[in-house]
Amino acid sequence: FFFQAEDGIRDFCLSRGLGDVYKRQMQVTFSKEFLSALTLYIKDKTYTPEEVVYFEGTEEIFLFTLASGGVELILEQTSSRLRILSKGDYFGEWSFFTGRQYQETARALGFASIFLIWRPDVVQLLESFPLDTHVLCVDTC
Repeated sequence: FFFQAEDGIRDFCLSRGLGDVYKRQMQVTFSKEFLSALTLYIKDKTYTPEEVVYFEGTEEIFLFTLASGGVELILEQTSSRLRILSKGDYFGEWSFFTGRQYQETARALGFASIFLIWRPDVVQLLESFPLDTHVLCVDTC
């Protein structure tokens, strides 16, 4: 999504790694107030080498942005590597925006620092910002 907000809020979101997701998906404008509130829900976690970030079929949905290190996306059933991600890449976005299970497994390649945001937090936050609800498929996707 692409958002238009005051520089300070936009820079904060970008520094947390979510800005690229907004820019690359579809062009949607978020309210300044929503973006400000959203930044409070962003967490960071460090994963160890070979640690699974999420498994294919997991229903607890997060949006991830890789701050450092590497992550590989694989299909468990075929052991096929789909992609190798590096700093600045995001993943889990399809599941995050649709509310559906992950279609792949994500595993850290070495130590990886990842920013994440939990979908239910965003859904709950959107209840307070009705003009921003067009962004996320909440009930019907």
